[in-house]
Amino acid sequence: MLEVPQRKSEPDQELWLKEVYRFKEMVENLSGVTITPEKLKEKVKLVNKKRTLMQKINEFRKLDNPPISGLDALLVAQVSLNQDIEVFNTKCEELIEELQQRVNEGISAYEKSGPRILFAGTPSPLGNAKVHYVAEASGMQIVADESCTGLRYFRDLVDETPEDMDGMIRAIADRYMKIDCSCFSPNTERIENIVEAVKEYRADGVVHNILQFCHGFNVEAKAIDMALEKINIPSMKIISDYSDEDIEQIRVRTESFAEIVATNEAAPS
Repeated sequence: MLEVPQRKSEPDQELWLKEVYRFKEMVENLSGVTITPEKLKEKVKLVNKKRTLMQKINEFRKLDNPPISGLDALLVAQVSLNQDIEVFNTKCEELIEELQQRVNEGISAYEKSGPRILFAGTPSPLGNAKVHYVAEASGMQIVADESCTGLRYFRDLVDETPEDMDGMIRAIADRYMKIDCSCFSPNTERIENIVEAVKEYRADGVVHNILQFCHGFNVEAKAIDMALEKINIPSMKIISDYSDEDIEQIRVRTESFAEIVATNEAAPS
């Protein structure tokens, strides 16, 4: 287990750096393999490439007629956490070519236009996509995921400049301290990032998708809603778990929210 700090002050950053060093030693002891600067550099570039490819895939979601649905984009993100990285990168490159071809041919992932929605909050790990499914079945288009299986995962890269072991480990530690997880306090950068993402992806509304055990995101939702109100963006919070028992309840709420967003779009500014 790694000790994750709750703030981002200098002492917290040093604590986290020590934990990354400790993790390196644990991996070496368990695997019997010594991590060399050359190998670490190679893997940093490999993971950076993965995140860069995911960024490119998500660029397509900014278009008026996205060639990939929110549900399929979520599946890509879920697989990225489990599949061999080199295989994943190759398949992402193929997907990018396919998406560009769909754009060239004017093919959209959606049969009908609908409110553009940004999903915010907790991750949706592999096997859990019910809220995305129900939301898009209700007529909404999920054009961005702010979650741990979304922008928060692939937005930031590790600095590839350092050549020595200490420099690379610090660069890795620094990258993770940029994450705007709700475990940090204060976490004003998350509010700023969501407002920026709403504008960048031209979202008409925000859905907080929160797993019951990620209570920090539930707490932060109020502050985010207040920031969204200032730019006239409606929001809705869905708290759920991995079961399918509440699908119909979620369906009723998402259908109602889709109507609210559509009405908000039609209202004069």
